[in-house]
Amino acid sequence: MICNWINPNLTIKAKLLYRVSDQEDDPKIFHSFCDNRGPIIFFIKINNGYRFWAFTSLSWTSNNKPIKDKNAFLFSLNNKLKFENTGGNTVYH
Repeated sequence: MICNWINPNLTIKAKLLYRVSDQEDDPKIFHSFCDNRGPIIFFIKINNGYRFWAFTSLSWTSNNKPIKDKNAFLFSLNNKLKFENTGGNTVYH
């Protein structure tokens, strides 16, 4: 489902780059694993069990700036919903 939302015409190979439970919950450590590694899918589970995910087609960076990504979106696997990025097509790195 997620691969079809990203691009149904591509075969996507995924690799786990970072997991808070395996490393420290520290932004510097996150960036050391994730910066400049290509498109990123984020999987986030909140303490109440709700899971939401995000996709950006751009490599993550540490530049602390908004970056336009018309392909970015949020999605919920709890509800199987995709939320298009309609608010300026921007992600914040």
